[in-house]
Amino acid sequence: MNLPSLIHDERYSKWDRDLLIMVKSFTGTSMKKAVVETVAAENVTELMVNGDGFWQTRGFQSRHGAAALISCNAKPKVLNIETCSKTCNTCMGALSIKKSNPAKYDNIIRSHQCEKNYDKSSGAMESAAILI
Repeated sequence: MNLPSLIHDERYSKWDRDLLIMVKSFTGTSMKKAVVETVAAENVTELMVNGDGFWQTRGFQSRHGAAALISCNAKPKVLNIETCSKTCNTCMGALSIKKSNPAKYDNIIRSHQCEKNYDKSSGAMESAAILI
């Protein structure tokens, strides 16, 4: 078969990290612009918003969740999004080498940006993400 070669994990990971940086930059800029436009359109400084959150999995055992704030006007806009995570994939992965290579484990833990930002119950995650 005439199939293209597979993408190498390292190259894919680099593209993934680079894309994430651009997406975060764009969403931040876009949401700031949405707030300014909504305030200007409504001619007020206090806005009515609707918040909605969700979990990665059903029930009250999810480790990840997110919420969005959306303006309640004629042309609704996403004003903010937040994610909550009870775990960090890098920290969890590094545990596998903690005993066999403590120096490498310490280096990974110190050098990464931890994704864990929530430590309460999964059931309260939705409202906590809205209030952040």
